[in-house]
Formats: sequence, C-alpha cells, structure tokens
Amino acid sequence: MELLEKLKKRKATKAYNSNQKIDQETLNYIFEFINSAPTSMGVEHWRVLDIKDSNLRKKLLDGFMEGNKQKFLDSSDALIFVTKNREWFTDPKNYQKLKEIGEAKSKAFIKEFNLKSTEAEIMAKVNEEIESLRTGKNLNVLVDNITEWSKRQAYIALGYALVAATFKNINSTPMEGFKKKLTELLIKENLISKHESVAVCLLMGYIDNTNHPTIGKEQIRINIKEKFLIK
Repeated sequence: MELLEKLKKRKATKAYNSNQKIDQETLNYIFEFINSAPTSMGVEHWRVLDIKDSNLRKKLLDGFMEGNKQKFLDSSDALIFVTKNREWFTDPKNYQKLKEIGEAKSKAFIKEFNLKSTEAEIMAKVNEEIESLRTGKNLNVLVDNITEWSKRQAYIALGYALVAATFKNINSTPMEGFKKKLTELLIKENLISKHESVAVCLLMGYIDNTNHPTIGKEQIRINIKEKFLIK
C-alpha cells in the first residue's frame, strides 16, 4: 500500500497488545529514519530513550497522566525524546562539543556545495551562532527560551518517527500526557542528566483489536481547501 494511503488510515492507538513486540530489524529501520531528521544549526538537540524493560516502566509510571499509564505499560516500545535545556547550552564544558559539531558539519557543507565563501568566513559565522547559544538565546529563531527551542526540534524527529512507524505497519501514539515528574524520575534512574528534560513521547507496538474504540472508523480531517492557502 502506498505510504500516503497508510498515513490517511493511521490513528493514535488507544490500546496495545502487550504480547506482541516489534522485531529488532524494524526498530533499527525506524531509528535510522528518526536519526535522519533535520535539526536547527545541526546541533542535534535531542536523543531518544527506548524504554522496554517492564520493571523500569513501573518505576516511571507515575510520570504519566492516568489515561496513558496502561498504554505505556502495554506498548512494545516507549520512546522518550529527551532534549538539552538552557543549562546545557550555557555550560562552558559543552562549548567545545558544540564547536566540534558545528565545524564538522560546516566543512562537509562547504565541500558538498563548493561555496564561494571561505572556510574561515563560514567558521566565523558558525562560532557566532554557537556563542549565541551559550548566551541562552538563539539569534536565528523567534524563541527566547532556548529550552523550548530545543524541544521544538524534537517534534520534527517525532514526525519522522510517525511516518516510519506507519510505513512499517507499526501502530503508534504520540503523547504529551506526561508530568514534570517523568523528567525527575529519569534523572533518579540515571537515564538523563539534570541539564536534560522530556520533550515528547511516542508509544509503538501492535493494536489490541479487542479493546480499541476507533477500530473501523475513518480518519477525519478538515478539508484541504480550508487548511491550505495558495496565493
């Protein structure tokens, strides 16, 4: 089936079959797909935790809203997109890491497109942008809070994840129904640092056909003519 037709039929999954798991080859494909998502300035603001262990899920359960707890427990894979906070960007220890990322990607960009600008000019611009991150404000976007800017990048990756899962016939549920406590619990379990926080979650797995309220119903969307304006 064509990808677009699959996407038109996908719906957020409300109940998962806890006995059916995603195979590793499919997971690897989805991870590769997610990893190809673009990020502003090439910083790659996010990383992903795939929570599979049932005991660990129980420890993290109180970090989710009540209506999402059972889905979290039953899904095959629970992806948690973790992003860098303002404190990460302003920590001097991370300056060199940012510089290395920026320089490596800039050199590749110069080589690929044979730019007229000199390498020194490009690097100067890159360093200027990195310095803007260290001050806690990115000069390229209208987002004063760099923590929120970083989280927005994770949503681009989330979109890639949803498409990849749909292509592989994997059911999924994008989820913002978690509490601040989830970040605290992840820190407690030494899974993230104090300079990171949860941006968004994505549950993946196979639908429980016996306990799903939207089975058989068509996806409902506002007409394209009402949503898209071409001038």
